[in-house]
Amino acid sequence: GRAALFYPAVALAARQAGGGPVGLLEVGSCAALLLGIDLYSYRYQSEQAGQIAAGPGRAALGLHCALRLAPGLKGPTIPKRLQVAARVGLDHDPVDLDDEDEYAWLEACVWPDQPDRLRQLGAAATVRRKKPPILVKGDPVGDLSVAAGRIQEDFPVVVLTSDALRLFSAERVTSFRVALAELAAARTTYWVSLEDYSVGLVPERPELDTGQAILACTRWVDGREQTTALAQTSWHGERMHWLT
Repeated sequence: GRAALFYPAVALAARQAGGGPVGLLEVGSCAALLLGIDLYSYRYQSEQAGQIAAGPGRAALGLHCALRLAPGLKGPTIPKRLQVAARVGLDHDPVDLDDEDEYAWLEACVWPDQPDRLRQLGAAATVRRKKPPILVKGDPVGDLSVAAGRIQEDFPVVVLTSDALRLFSAERVTSFRVALAELAAARTTYWVSLEDYSVGLVPERPELDTGQAILACTRWVDGREQTTALAQTSWHGERMHWLT
């Protein structure tokens, strides 16, 4: 369900990068289901704008998200299509969906009272098998540039993290941000994150410290990190309060 949160944020990064295809690099990718973001369909429902549809019309997986807008805002621009040129996942131990035991472990991680999430997992796994990403087994900090190197230099890199930094120490989060800055110095890079407020990406926004996830987009301008809090969201993608 988190793909519904990432879709408008990645589209924003792609637009800022020039509007062409982007290469996705998910850090802490596990089974890398988020890397199929352009292959799912979406329905965003808001009081102000009604229903907004995005993604391919006949996708194997359809996701719904309630969209609330801050007063006076028009909301995010959500394109019908997202162009993805490359998909790379970086994880200490990537999950092989073709391994029955590993897939069974993924199913066991879904809460038993949420059969809809189990159905979504199966649909997303089917999509991923048809367009498998490149999976890199390695360290999120030390191997970030190696993983990014699997994406052609012609394409901007959009790094994704989905609750991947919560267990990092403060020093390790800093090291990760340094590695991202070094990557951004070498090629066009954006970071779309769905993380807890405690990670410290938007410390100047204490009103966002509510226990919800914070969807943010980071870019580097003249070597300086600039992070924008885009939305407060539920952790599994059912609801999103757009802020900017």
